[in-house]
Amino acid sequence: MTTPCACWGRPSGAAEDHVHIILTGVNGRTVDLEISGAAAIAEPLYVVHGDRGALTSDGEEIRLRYLDPARRLRPCRADPATPPDGAGFGNPETLHWIDKTLPVAPRDKVSLEGIWDELFDAVRKGRKFRVTLDEALEVMRVIDAARKGTKFKMRTKN
Repeated sequence: MTTPCACWGRPSGAAEDHVHIILTGVNGRTVDLEISGAAAIAEPLYVVHGDRGALTSDGEEIRLRYLDPARRLRPCRADPATPPDGAGFGNPETLHWIDKTLPVAPRDKVSLEGIWDELFDAVRKGRKFRVTLDEALEVMRVIDAARKGTKFKMRTKN
């Protein structure tokens, strides 16, 4: 058994295995982001939920399911009365879903391991690195804000 660390609940000496961050953009949109490198049961690579549909990807294909934007939904009004047994939720209307499956066909095959070859080529061969300094700084800004928002504190070695 490993000893938990006081930093993000991970075992001592290990990297972050699971992070849950809720971001709110300047446009008011909320992103509930979970990143895990140690799930006991495999999940899709990406799962996106919206108020009109969802998207998943396993790295091989993207599956979309969303409400037909050409059809308007009737307004849904709350009823303060007690619903009868077996009653459903919302208005009793038929929802018109659109289902699509798209292949994932990236121009360049990339992997987590490939970042080291990219870094070598940038440092030693002078090639342009795919991640700009501004992009890297923005990622670090979000990570720093997330760490400040947690009750766990980083341990430092003496």
